[in-house]
This record gives sequence, C-alpha cells and structure tokens, in this order.
Amino acid sequence: MKSNRWMSLLLSLALGAAFFTGCFTGCSAPSSRLSDEEIKLLRKDYPIYTQRPALVDMTPYTMEDIAVEMDTAIYGKALSESTQRSEKILYEVEVIQDVSGTYQPGDSITISIPSFMEGCIPEFEKGENLIILGQFQTDEENVVNFADKGLYYVTKDGYALSSFEETENQFSGMTAEDCVKQLYELTK
Repeated sequence: MKSNRWMSLLLSLALGAAFFTGCFTGCSAPSSRLSDEEIKLLRKDYPIYTQRPALVDMTPYTMEDIAVEMDTAIYGKALSESTQRSEKILYEVEVIQDVSGTYQPGDSITISIPSFMEGCIPEFEKGENLIILGQFQTDEENVVNFADKGLYYVTKDGYALSSFEETENQFSGMTAEDCVKQLYELTK
C-alpha cells in the first residue's frame, strides 16, 4: 500500500513537471508564422498598396520578376523620414541584417526608389523596421535601390507583412528573419 502511494506521488510529480515544461517551452515560444486571421487583423495598420504611378506606363510585374534583378534582401530600421533628391525618394536605414553579407548590422545605408512611386509605397517613420529586396547602386556608395514589390513592413512583434499584393510566394506572416532569408533565395 505504501509503495502504491509513492508510485502515485512520483507519477503525479512526473506528469506535472512534463505539463509545466511543455507549457513553458511551447506556450512562450513565438510562432514562426502568423495565421491568415492574424494577418487580416494587422492589415488595418499595415495596408497593401495597389496604386500605380499615374503618368508612367509600366508593364505589370511580380516580386518574382524583379527578384532576379536584385542583389540582396535587407532588414533594417528607418533612421529618417523620407526625403526627395534628384527625382528619388530616399530613406536613411540602419542595417539589422543584410543576407548577402555586404553590409553588417549597425551599418548606415540609403535606400532609394524613383519619386514617381510616391503614394504607391508606404511612408516609413523614423524608428520603423522594414525589409527590402535591394539592388546595389554602382555610382554611389552605400545606396541600395528597391522596388515597390519586395517591400515589407515589420510589425512591432517582428513579423513581416508585404506592402503589395503577393502572388506566387507568400512571405507575409513570417518572422522578419525568415522572410529576409526567403527573399534572398529568390535573387539567386
């Protein structure tokens, strides 16, 4: 009778420890991807831009079309509001991750897009995180060109949400770290 109580006590302790260990490791670990419902709820704060430039005749293209022309995928933090210079929209960005390895975390770069894209991409505020598919500019050091397709918001919780309508590859809802790696794979 005494040994049955010991066995019951040990079994109860073992099951309790397994339950709490599973809950603390499983419940506290962030999900590696948001659900479709979570993405839908976040879209009010991180909208999709569908507007096209008014006076520019552009052939429709997808992110996959432009990715093959790009050199890298960069996850960064806006250090400034946008500025305009020489018919370009510019942001100063601190690199968090450059998957190509060209820039290191903490490096400061300028990202650039033609000014006719104003209103077709979100305006990032100082301190906001973003991800771009980028092409190194050869005539200016530390300048990376980007396109509207391949531009992602990064939520306060560290998840990537496209600023454009995704087609073939669906990276919205991934963690920013996973998204930037997947985007870089498209450039190869």
